Amino acid sequence: MIDTIEQLKEERPDLVELFESMSKEDLLKQCYLECIDAINMEERVSLFMSECTLNMSKTNYELSALQTMINQKKEHEINEFCYYEICDGQLDEEILKAIKERASEIEI
Repeated sequence: MIDTIEQLKEERPDLVELFESMSKEDLLKQCYLECIDAINMEERVSLFMSECTLNMSKTNYELSALQTMINQKKEHEINEFCYYEICDGQLDEEILKAIKERASEIEI
């Protein structure tokens, strides 16, 4: 248990301070709230994975793996856009106009 306290102290010393200042009853209530939040987080992560990646899985991924999957999804969407714009039989200037219109919607 000491290892977990030390780990949390390194990552979130503010939480350790908060938890140590709570009564046993308040701390137990906080544990239940944290569990409910973790359960709900599973649903949020599942939605994110299905909407923002091509390879949705319920496996736990490291942040770098998630970023790779997000980038792959972005590349796929760009490729899809290019394919359908070019394959619609439009002239080059129409394609360029469509791309510029979509690009103008991005806030940088």
